[in-house]
Amino acid sequence: MRFLFLTVFVFCILVFPVEAQDQFLTVDLAQNHVDITTGFDGAQLILFGVQEQKGDVVVVMTGPKRDVLVRQKKKFFGIWTNLGGIKFKDVPGFYDYAVATEESAIDSSDFLKEAGIGIHAFHFLPKKDYKNKEKLKSFQEALIRNMQKKGMFPRAPEELIFLNDHFFRTTLNLPSNVPIGLYMIQTFLMRDGKVIDVKETSVKVAQVGVNSRIYRFAHGHSLAYGMLCVIFAMMMGWLSNIVRRR
Repeated sequence: MRFLFLTVFVFCILVFPVEAQDQFLTVDLAQNHVDITTGFDGAQLILFGVQEQKGDVVVVMTGPKRDVLVRQKKKFFGIWTNLGGIKFKDVPGFYDYAVATEESAIDSSDFLKEAGIGIHAFHFLPKKDYKNKEKLKSFQEALIRNMQKKGMFPRAPEELIFLNDHFFRTTLNLPSNVPIGLYMIQTFLMRDGKVIDVKETSVKVAQVGVNSRIYRFAHGHSLAYGMLCVIFAMMMGWLSNIVRRR
């Protein structure tokens, strides 16, 4: 399937060279949706592109944004408990990015930070004003660490590979616990620290089948869903006792 998509993509570029020359970047995805079903263990999104002008290419994928509460754990009478916390606004539920191979000058945290790309450029803002800047920074760093542990933020950029002087490819990996929603993928062409061109495409991550119906019911009727879970747990406990007695 991937080989077929690659063949069609290259064919289109060769057959319609005039359109390709009129723009600096041409990109496309092998798939524009990810279906979460029973047994979902993650997915790979493959992006292909053609670069018509000199410059550095960076691909950024951002998931749906939400408010995230970060709590601080401390010992209270010998027991670890949550004491205080900060809620940050507009935190991406997923974030990943890809740059060229190590030989490229763009593979630099300082350069990417100045361009507002990568985890080095993250500066999440709290929902309410927080005067203690040093403590706020520690909570921001804790937020990034927590998201990295969940696999939602990268520890290093993905590799963007050039198959020739113009044609490139990269793979973005989605974990099994990826949140559902609409994901935005931006491909930047940069030169001398400036954005020359940018192309945007989107990917929908959604649950399908039985998972989708359960998810909608759980969020639309949370009280009934909770009661059903309790009843189900009680029934399973009762059945397990009967089996043990026999």
